Amino acid sequence: MKKNSLTTAIIAGVAGVAGLVGVAGAVNLNPDGLGQVLLYPYYTVNGGNSTHIAVVNTTDRVKAVKVRFLESVNSAEVLDFNLYLSPYDVWGAEIQADGTSGASLHINDTSCTVPKISNGTPFVDYEFAYNTPDALAALGLARTRQGHVEIIEMGNVTGALAAAATHTSAGTPANCNALVNAWDGGAWFADSNANIETPNGGLFGSAVIVSGEWGRTLSYNADAIDGFFTVPGANLHFNPGDVNPTLAYADNGGVATARVFSNGALYQVDYAAGAVDAVSAVLTSRYIYNEFFISPALAASSEWVVTFPTKRQHIHTASASYMMPFTAPLGNRGSCHAYDIRYWDREERTTTTRLIPSPPPPVSGFGLCFEANVVAFGQELGASTPTNILAATPALGAMGLTPFAFNEGWARIEFDDPNVAGFQYWLPAPLGADQALIGQPVSGFWASELVNTDVGEGVRINYGVVHKHRHSRDCRVAPVGATSGSISSAALACPSL
Repeated sequence: MKKNSLTTAIIAGVAGVAGLVGVAGAVNLNPDGLGQVLLYPYYTVNGGNSTHIAVVNTTDRVKAVKVRFLESVNSAEVLDFNLYLSPYDVWGAEIQADGTSGASLHINDTSCTVPKISNGTPFVDYEFAYNTPDALAALGLARTRQGHVEIIEMGNVTGALAAAATHTSAGTPANCNALVNAWDGGAWFADSNANIETPNGGLFGSAVIVSGEWGRTLSYNADAIDGFFTVPGANLHFNPGDVNPTLAYADNGGVATARVFSNGALYQVDYAAGAVDAVSAVLTSRYIYNEFFISPALAASSEWVVTFPTKRQHIHTASASYMMPFTAPLGNRGSCHAYDIRYWDREERTTTTRLIPSPPPPVSGFGLCFEANVVAFGQELGASTPTNILAATPALGAMGLTPFAFNEGWARIEFDDPNVAGFQYWLPAPLGADQALIGQPVSGFWASELVNTDVGEGVRINYGVVHKHRHSRDCRVAPVGATSGSISSAALACPSL
């Protein structure tokens, strides 16, 4: 794994600490973009958009990978399959609108998938409408039109099956049917561990949201989590029809250790293996920051994508302690949490005038209710009004914010309830420790568009820009054994390694 100079210096300085293992042997959000797990915070087919995703194998090994598409409301799975990447391979696919109601996957790629994915494979509502119906099942296939994507490395393939997945000089895999047959009564049907070694990372990914009508592209890099599964001699290779592995499979050998950097300090937090907490830990932020630009003269729009990749794993439990750092179960308005949002112009000025969400959420002030959300700056949205860029509607995760005193500047969302004293949202460390990571696990980006019509008669130039959110993390000392309730805002910072 690549390390930046700060990482290298910290590791060198703490190498003698008892119990410290290398970052490669602990769950970490890799700033270099390579990892075992890739998280793509948003796809959409709304408003004439389509979304292209890609994953790259930078290693000389054949990778067995789980590809999973999740809808925006409750992160219910709408399509998954196994992908077998040849060494140094790139796999790509495009999500397009499927008529007026749903979405479908289109592939012009020869890398092996099991089952074989045909061009135009539709996203389905089986999980949220039939298998485990939820409170918002009535929204139907429209839920599949926007969401987020997970890619999880399951292991390295060896032997004859690796040779079958490897591209020949003709640029195509030697025999994808051999992989299909291995699951259909063959070697993997008998033993899914056959010819599979422990995953070791080396994947990176990207996405591009394309509007053909507006001539606009919005591109971003996937978040990369490394050190997700490091158990020697074991793997995560599951049947293509299995919903596993999920982000709850983090395991560093009987424990899931998360490494979190905050303000130049390194924190180690240990969780039970086989739970989602370690992944949530490396994604948990107290604040996110980004810019906005909403100049009417340039028809400029700004929308923030705010996605909670592990929220479903937390809120689908009867245990209040495991639900943390979330507190609200899914209801007919979603799983809604109140947050604080502030903004400034480019000259440090701010305002005490509160922003008004539209439509108003079922919490006091500003709040978000879904797993993948779109916050539309300077846009007032009705119940079915789409946002200007990503064309999300309030029923499926959009929220407008008005009025803005400034047309350009920057904003900050704090993942804490401003209506209650202390910290309400925090992730406990259950293995006898007193650390609490403040905030919630979050990812996303700022999408901006502006239009220039002053270039000649009948000519219009559209510009699209994406910037990932910046994050601030905060670890505080909590009462030993505390798993719910509030933490005092005066609580001491955690001791770092």
